[in-house]
Amino acid sequence: MSTRKTLSSVILWSVISAAFIGPGTVTTAAMAGSLYQLDLLWAVAFATFACILLQEVSARLTIVSGLTLGQALQKKYGVDKSKLLKILLGGPVILGCAAYEAGNILGAVSGLNLMAAIDTKVITVIITLIVVVILWTDQRNAIGWLMTFLVGLMGIAFFVLATGRPFSLFQYFQSSITPSIPTGSELLTLGLVGTTIVPYNLFLGSGISKGQTVPLMRVGLSVQ
Repeated sequence: MSTRKTLSSVILWSVISAAFIGPGTVTTAAMAGSLYQLDLLWAVAFATFACILLQEVSARLTIVSGLTLGQALQKKYGVDKSKLLKILLGGPVILGCAAYEAGNILGAVSGLNLMAAIDTKVITVIITLIVVVILWTDQRNAIGWLMTFLVGLMGIAFFVLATGRPFSLFQYFQSSITPSIPTGSELLTLGLVGTTIVPYNLFLGSGISKGQTVPLMRVGLSVQ
């Protein structure tokens, strides 16, 4: 496994991180921390582990069989039964993608509004057009590098904020493995899990893993 291929895999899989670390995820996590300190950290740890596990299964299926998740369902259950499964899986994915992308665009609009007082409708249209152009070019490597930079920048910011809090490493670890649902935090706990384990990442992971080996996929997936 060469260093170049490993780095390429990490960059490619960083798209996954950028896919679910959006305004909704950041807002939900910030609210959980401000209201309940470390009490809900276990939910983030659980959701992260479950997300990696599900993506690994989806990606490994594609690498070993050479089929996408949809093609594998059709081969396993036949054309008729797989149609229903595709609708049940594909419908939430399409709606989820639309909702998450809307949230991402609105998050970008909010960020730009902090720097300049511009009409939100104008900014929304401009950002949407920029996104369309970027995706239309199909420059996967360029998008991957950009996502790697942004995810790395967010990771550094989150790490600096975490180390600045009055908690020890043992407290972080203990809270990560000790389930606790304080009164009134039920919906927030579901929100932490729901913003991390998102259905479209299974299909995204399946598509990204094409042409990779299992070891490379696991390295890229683990780092992201």
